[in-house]
Amino acid sequence: MVTFMRRNLSEELLKLIKLSPIGLTISDLSEATKASRVTILKYLQALKSKGLIESVKVGAYTLWTSKGRLETKRRLISKKLLCVLASSFLKIFSKNAKEIAFELGKNMLLEFKDSFPEEFELVEKMKGNHLQIASAILEFIIEDLRAEEILIEPCRGILRIHGELCGKEQLETVLIPLFVGAISELIRIREKKELKLLNFNFKEKGNRKFELILELEIG
Repeated sequence: MVTFMRRNLSEELLKLIKLSPIGLTISDLSEATKASRVTILKYLQALKSKGLIESVKVGAYTLWTSKGRLETKRRLISKKLLCVLASSFLKIFSKNAKEIAFELGKNMLLEFKDSFPEEFELVEKMKGNHLQIASAILEFIIEDLRAEEILIEPCRGILRIHGELCGKEQLETVLIPLFVGAISELIRIREKKELKLLNFNFKEKGNRKFELILELEIG
């Protein structure tokens, strides 16, 4: 009887994970199967050891997914393409680049929501504060980017973004407004509130690596 129950739960977990377009958290699986998080984790680790599933870190979340499946959906934007677009953007919209990039970021979030509803499902299901969600999205869609959040007050916090990307001008003039525009639209959709960029600090670390600190406030 115990063996049957183990096999039954393992099969149920595999089925749920395969049906999910991106992957599921332990909380998702616990809620769906009515099993405890401790039990779910034990079964997931057994399935992972057999090579049937894998765990992938996305921001503050760990997703359990079929092996190799998430990598076909994440990293929607390559860093090389992003840098080329940012440079072209500067040449075409030099005077109004920041304002246009901000509006473009907002529009891109809406287009992503409409064009990739399965992927956006992950965003809608995420639990946590606005900075945790923003950091998870940035890591999910942009190649080789890492993001961490520090909540200072309920409506104010720091978003630290680092990795290997473009030069300072492209980041300050195009990509920062683009990121903030996309995050602000997400917060407007989820929480019906407005986002403000209070301050930012950019550091170049050589070999095109950078660290970007954004201070954000929801009003």
